[in-house]
Amino acid sequence: TAVAIMLSILLSGAANTIVVKALYSVWSFDAHGSPMQFRRSWDATLAKFIGIAVAGLLGKALLHAVASLRLRNDSAACSGILKPSKRSHLRTVALAAAPAFLNVLSTGCLCAGLMYVPASVSLILRSSGIIFTAVFSMTFLGKEMPAFKWVGVGCCLIGITLASLANISTATVFEGSTTQSITGMALVVTSQLFKALQVVIEEILIKKAKLPTIDIILWGGLWPLLIMLSVVYPVLYAIPGADHGHMNDPVSSVALFSNSLEVRMLFLGACFTGGAITVSLTYATAILSAMWRMLLEAGGTFLVWFFGLLVHYCVDSGSELVLPPAAMWEDGYRAGAGDPSDLEAAKVTTAEPSSQNSRREEGRLEEAAELERGARGGDQASSGAVSGDAC
Repeated sequence: TAVAIMLSILLSGAANTIVVKALYSVWSFDAHGSPMQFRRSWDATLAKFIGIAVAGLLGKALLHAVASLRLRNDSAACSGILKPSKRSHLRTVALAAAPAFLNVLSTGCLCAGLMYVPASVSLILRSSGIIFTAVFSMTFLGKEMPAFKWVGVGCCLIGITLASLANISTATVFEGSTTQSITGMALVVTSQLFKALQVVIEEILIKKAKLPTIDIILWGGLWPLLIMLSVVYPVLYAIPGADHGHMNDPVSSVALFSNSLEVRMLFLGACFTGGAITVSLTYATAILSAMWRMLLEAGGTFLVWFFGLLVHYCVDSGSELVLPPAAMWEDGYRAGAGDPSDLEAAKVTTAEPSSQNSRREEGRLEEAAELERGARGGDQASSGAVSGDAC
């Protein structure tokens, strides 16, 4: 079981990072027919929580089905399986709300940070969660940290520092924005602070409060969905921004979904991989510990780096899966991804893009312009036909 969980964490974690990064690179058309890149971190966050909620519901239904089958075959042996817990169901729901809220903050910061840093760098920065988890485990769980573990924590800190410096230099070389790179790295590290606190609280609930693991998973998806739909999205819609007058406009999201099959497929992929990695990580906490969970999650770095190198050398050295092109900052701001006041600074930095990125973006813009002209031509033709019929 432990080996299967480890493999699931490595594969689903790397897959989730790659899918979300690919989702950010896809283009579609908004409600006004204008081309827009899907750089919408809160929608990617929502995808993960949908996957967690679905996984929790399916897991709960499966456990009840197995218990019912066993009870039917041997009622004496399984009489306690379906027996209601002495703990109040409402108390279970309330206790599960704390890690769920931290998961909203963690996932939101991480998805926002992925818009500004490569997937491979983000996974290295996510190793900072190991440091935070070590501190929180000592503080809240009373665990001791031997000297060799502190050596490992120190190695993580050195690796994070080197990766951060390399990402900043890469942003300068490839005409990116240093400010955006630092912002992205800060968001990823902040997400791991919330993540570490979340996993430590989950270990307390599972091992000390004796909450069922499947309940932690289920309400870890349902609570964030409720928070997102009832609080986060209305607040983002009310805040003025560059997304058609809002910080995040759901109408634009619906239009981007409906106008692109690729967006819909990648969104479903984000739901599936997000649910899979959360289920695997939660059971790792239950079977092992919060510290082991963070160590296993950091192991996906190798797979993402391998995928990034494969894309870089075999497919496209300027791919957004490997390096976020600075030419996309404007669309990120237009979709409400950042502060519009910094847009001019980004434009100055990207005044002389590389020839490869320039040719690729010119081709995309020309294709989008042709599609828009074709749509307008079709509308004019249909209007002419209607006028002719009226005459």
